[in-house]
Amino acid sequence: MSLPFEEVVLYSPAPIRTDLAVFPSDAFRTEIIGRPLPDPVWESLYLRKVSKECGLLFCPSYSVPAGYRGLSAVTYHGQTLFNRTDLKALRGAAHDLLYRYSARKADCVFTVSQAVKDRVVGEYRVPQERVVVSHLAPS
Repeated sequence: MSLPFEEVVLYSPAPIRTDLAVFPSDAFRTEIIGRPLPDPVWESLYLRKVSKECGLLFCPSYSVPAGYRGLSAVTYHGQTLFNRTDLKALRGAAHDLLYRYSARKADCVFTVSQAVKDRVVGEYRVPQERVVVSHLAPS
């Protein structure tokens, strides 16, 4: 598999199970950094430090580390649904704020549908030229 990059590094708090990976693991280098923590905490404490060396930080888990200043791209699959008043609803609302921040911060936002792009542009106020629809492929 030919890549348009000099190198692709997968940063992770734990070893990546290659038996579950859907990409050719020999095309990437993996670096274990930090320790397992909730994603936003791990990203801010550990990923932000090593990402200074990146030409582009791609964040497929929807969020850019707080305070990251380099080029970045995020994937956003859609709205966090919360219509209750319990802790799960508060967690959903907190994640939605993080996703909004990340979408605004990113140089490019990949979405899975036009409807999701419309939400990112309309509700998150991300310029539409920075949002790209990339439909999911069948596996």
